[in-house]
Amino acid sequence: MEWGSALFILKNAYLSMLSVGFYAFILYDRAMIARLLLTPGNATFPTLRLDSDTLHYLKDVLRLELGGTLSVVVEGDACHDCEVLEIGRSTITVRQIKTTPIPESTFPTVTIIQSLVKQDKFKTVLNCCTQAEASAFWPVETTRSVAKISNLDHKMKRWSDIIYSAALQSQQVRCPTIISPCSFDDFLDRFSADDYDLCLVPWEDESTVSLRQIVEGTDRPQSIAIFIGPEGGFTANEIDRLREAGFQSASLGTSILRAQHAGIYTLGMLHYAYD
Repeated sequence: MEWGSALFILKNAYLSMLSVGFYAFILYDRAMIARLLLTPGNATFPTLRLDSDTLHYLKDVLRLELGGTLSVVVEGDACHDCEVLEIGRSTITVRQIKTTPIPESTFPTVTIIQSLVKQDKFKTVLNCCTQAEASAFWPVETTRSVAKISNLDHKMKRWSDIIYSAALQSQQVRCPTIISPCSFDDFLDRFSADDYDLCLVPWEDESTVSLRQIVEGTDRPQSIAIFIGPEGGFTANEIDRLREAGFQSASLGTSILRAQHAGIYTLGMLHYAYD
């Protein structure tokens, strides 16, 4: 299938799903098997120490019982199928039954740099892009951002919980990270295009270069940064400064996507190109 046909099908499927209240690339856990996603430092077999919210989810939502099966994914290492031996007030003791190494991913690491949007919209960004294999998120306050940087401790905890829940539900083997929000000026001071093989900024006023042309004219990247604009889009000055910082502006087509949907749409096209 050619790029043009594939993107036409992808865009129309995406818009159709939105019209009936679904989000693109939301994958549902078919078997509802109890599952944990842990960093190597927290994978203290045979006794796993968990926070109260995770224990509540396992015991009261998934109804995990003694003798039940628990899948423990250790990021960057392996997936362990375990039998539950004991459930305590803050721990679960397991017996490892089967260990399967995690294969190397063929998809590039993708950092979603998202202009701050309203809280419910940013939740959609984190949820959907995590399920589409984003590797990291970086919220940035741009000129037209409606949401502002405030109450960071509470928001960072909430955002991390949303990411973790989405990673579990979609059976990811790694949990994306989130960088503390900053202003646009601070972002430009901290960002280095040398850290990425490809830096993209989808822009509705780009009429010359499409994402397809950039992808087809670039060697397969290992790391990608995507800067998504806010409600109302980027200012022309912001685009100029992003280009100076190493970003390539790209058209996503004739449709004007909502700020909370542009990231997942771009990820979908990258999956078609690189998966």
